[in-house]
Amino acid sequence: MTFDEPVEVAAGSVRVYDTARNRVDLGDSGPGSAPEEIRVTLPAGLAEGAYVATWHAVSLDGHPVRGASFSTSATGVESSTSP
Repeated sequence: MTFDEPVEVAAGSVRVYDTARNRVDLGDSGPGSAPEEIRVTLPAGLAEGAYVATWHAVSLDGHPVRGASFSTSATGVESSTSP
């Protein structure tokens, strides 16, 4: 996931669920390769379908940010934030 500004994130801060509310990520989310990125690993062979990713992080200025994203593909997630 990519944000507009650098974020700090703890391990496990992103969780991905299928439509049956089963967690499908590998539980190893954390900082990405750039300060604006968070990474999460999905299992190989995850079927096409609807998924929700929930996340929480801390912005560069110290305020918490969180949100949920919806995707109909296991390969692409667009994020939306909540205050």
